Amino acid sequence: MIAQAIRWLFPDIARQELKKFGLLTFIFFLIIGSYWLVGLLKDTLFFKIAFPASLGWPEGYGRLMQPMAKFWSPFIVMVLILVYSKLVDLVHRYQLFYIVCSFYAAIFTAIGGILAVRALYGDIFIGKWLLAATGWLCFFASDSFGSLMVVLFWSFTISITDIQNAKKGFPLIIAGAQLGSIGGSAFTMLAQRIGGIWPLFFVGSFFILCIIFMVAYFVRTIPGIYTTTNNIIPEQDKGFKGFVSGIKLLCTQPYFMGIFVISTFHEVVASIVDYQMRSYVDTYPTFSGELGFAYFQSLFGIAVNVAALFIALFGSRYVLKRYSITTCLLLVPCIFSIGLLILLLLLASGMSTPTFILWTTFTLMIVIKGLAYGFNNPTRDILYIPTSKDAQFKTKGFIDSFGARMMLMGGAQVNNILKYNLHNLMLYGTLLSLGSIGVWLLAAVYVGRKNLQLIRQQKPLQ
Repeated sequence: MIAQAIRWLFPDIARQELKKFGLLTFIFFLIIGSYWLVGLLKDTLFFKIAFPASLGWPEGYGRLMQPMAKFWSPFIVMVLILVYSKLVDLVHRYQLFYIVCSFYAAIFTAIGGILAVRALYGDIFIGKWLLAATGWLCFFASDSFGSLMVVLFWSFTISITDIQNAKKGFPLIIAGAQLGSIGGSAFTMLAQRIGGIWPLFFVGSFFILCIIFMVAYFVRTIPGIYTTTNNIIPEQDKGFKGFVSGIKLLCTQPYFMGIFVISTFHEVVASIVDYQMRSYVDTYPTFSGELGFAYFQSLFGIAVNVAALFIALFGSRYVLKRYSITTCLLLVPCIFSIGLLILLLLLASGMSTPTFILWTTFTLMIVIKGLAYGFNNPTRDILYIPTSKDAQFKTKGFIDSFGARMMLMGGAQVNNILKYNLHNLMLYGTLLSLGSIGVWLLAAVYVGRKNLQLIRQQKPLQ
């Protein structure tokens, strides 16, 4: 039945490729589902459990530390990517799944065990510093898990797929990822029924271990998938070779710098608005406790990913076919600007209540994340078409690997400066977000016009 549904929804996939892409889709479903599950649990642990006032931490200390954790997280990810890059030279890609998944499954199982003991004997039994260390470990582990596993999956998938089949099968994989993100988010709602979040860490570890078994099954059952050709590690996979050239292209080619802005500046806005929203959730009576915060996290994750899936399925194709690339590039920052201006007007009026601000930022985050995942990402990839393959690898590799994290660090630094005063966080954070979007709009106009010029010239930009 599942195979028939896939053939109906994706008729272009050849019958002999159906099992291959079906299994790859399920593997990515597990990766993204696990990432969203542990990612939402991470925030609940960090905000509500790791720094309890009963052990001497100031009230709301987790909220105050979150921007610092966001700032340092990209550095941790970069270090782990260095380790990953070395492992790529030593073992086969499918073996990397076994190593990486075992590593993270062990971490999240240990976190679940510590929280299980806490549930039985209380915070004092665990101790102030061990509980805090558990929060920091979970924060960095969940962030790096998503980054490494996505890179690993696509590296593995691209190495065993030709271009023609990729165009037909990759949309199925992306659809599976969206369903995985919705499913992973929904699991967090179970925290209220089971009395805490600690059992869900074991669930996350189980799903991560399932990735190992699915990859092993995939390699064993798909005929011809693991040949001597696939054993060879492509030149672009070795370490950070090419990234220095990517930085050089960004600095010397305004077109690539414009793509950088379009691809990453939404992360600054998302980082600031997300922290504004969670700052109000942290003190909101309905969501103030561990279970209430976990419920909000689940609600937020489901809403964001349903919106992204809806936009990707029904909005992106229609808009991209009907309107010019410049219009498509301007659409997302214009919508963001309208939402932020509404928020700013509400703040200036003085009549906005905490409830109203909470749900306004919640709605704005759904719009930001939904459009970023479902529309902005596919649109930005079109911009690379009139460029050389070498330039695509160098610039796209750098932007995707480091650009977004650099912008997240920038947003985290803004939050870190403004975190002690909610009014300043809302007012100045929103103004800075609007400033970022102003730069984004200018980049969108330039890149859209330059893209049309490059297409007419029919000469790839080097």
